[in-house]
Amino acid sequence: SAAVDPASGREYYVHAPTGRTCWELPDPQALTESNAPATSAPVSNAPALPSGWTLLLDPATGQPYYVNESTGATQWERPDARI
Repeated sequence: SAAVDPASGREYYVHAPTGRTCWELPDPQALTESNAPATSAPVSNAPALPSGWTLLLDPATGQPYYVNESTGATQWERPDARI
């Protein structure tokens, strides 16, 4: 799916199953699970994100931000699990 980098305003693309991001529209073949790079999620004591939210890293700054896959909304603050 497409998202907008909050720091630069540039559109980029997110492969939701892997969290992989890129500036150019990727070749769908390159995003298959078998071709995707292995990633490991950091261990955290933080509660799970609310359903539909994904944690990503801003490609320009490396700072974490959150994307709501249903609405396309992005925010710097961790979404409240009670919402």
